Amino acid sequence: MAGKLRDTIERDGDRLVDLHLWRLGPGHLGAVISVVTAQSRDSAFYRRLLGRYKSLSHVTVEVLKPAT
Repeated sequence: MAGKLRDTIERDGDRLVDLHLWRLGPGHLGAVISVVTAQSRDSAFYRRLLGRYKSLSHVTVEVLKPAT
């Protein structure tokens, strides 16, 4: 699942810089991710993007801008 999440996030040039993934119970996973993007995207964008993974029951997303 970690590889799938990374591939999904990084597909359009964003960078997954931190990922914590754990099992909440049978068939349910939790994830905390940090994404660096130069795009005008918020956490809701990434939550929708990851919505295809039905086993993700709890997702927290931190969106960061690249260092200048």
